[in-house]
Amino acid sequence: MAVSELARYAAHAIMMPYAAFLAAAQRAKYDIDVLGARFQVSFEQAASRLVTLQRPGAAGLPFFLMEIDHAGNRLRKAGASGFPQARFGGNCPKLNVHVAFAQTGQVLADRVEIFGGGEFVTIARTIDGPRANFQERVRRTAILIGYDAAQAAETVYGGAPLATVAGGTACRLCERQGCLARAEPPVTRPLGLDEMVTGLSAFDFQ
Repeated sequence: MAVSELARYAAHAIMMPYAAFLAAAQRAKYDIDVLGARFQVSFEQAASRLVTLQRPGAAGLPFFLMEIDHAGNRLRKAGASGFPQARFGGNCPKLNVHVAFAQTGQVLADRVEIFGGGEFVTIARTIDGPRANFQERVRRTAILIGYDAAQAAETVYGGAPLATVAGGTACRLCERQGCLARAEPPVTRPLGLDEMVTGLSAFDFQ
């Protein structure tokens, strides 16, 4: 795995030289599609290169990146450590990286308020892998790239009107009340067992 990641980094550095890519990113306000066209690389390659622009004295925005498959398995994560992620279990189902599978090929941007964990701008898009034979399904994954919402105005995404999503780290760690997307109750709170009361969530808790 380490060798693979080093090879990936080297390839990105050759195709997208640091100084030239950083300057282009700042001019384009970190528009990933524009950068992909400028350097003739894919959306995923341009997004991955943005995450590595952290050279002391010549750093870009501190992006974080995550890649998942259709089943929600986390395949890769990289970049800034500010975005809260559960060590075990799934991610918040409200994140646009999950919505991306229903809108393949489209770039989705949201402003996400993580319960007890800050506010972020997140950008998500699906990525199709190489095609095999007729009977083999295309390997489709989705990537989420984002940054702290305090720096929203520095990118083309944060400068646009964005929907605000009230999310969490993961259902088992989130105590947000009345969440329609909740898949599990939080481990930190006792369940609500009043049969005379029905809440918005399938898992009410005290």
